[in-house]
Amino acid sequence: MLTEHYAQRYRHYTTEDFTRPLYSPDLNPIEHLWSLLKDKVLKLFPELYTMPNNEETRWYLIGCA
Repeated sequence: MLTEHYAQRYRHYTTEDFTRPLYSPDLNPIEHLWSLLKDKVLKLFPELYTMPNNEETRWYLIGCA
């Protein structure tokens, strides 16, 4: 059958042949979009580089939106 033909073709691969995890950021296209979005936001608001990750910063970001 056709499926047996394909199974024979890939039978020699083992799990060690796939070195990247299933949910690797390199394989997930949305991670690339998030990276582009982050770059654009940081260009618009360069002060975010030095702001701490706290409630005050969150409210600042909400006010800018």
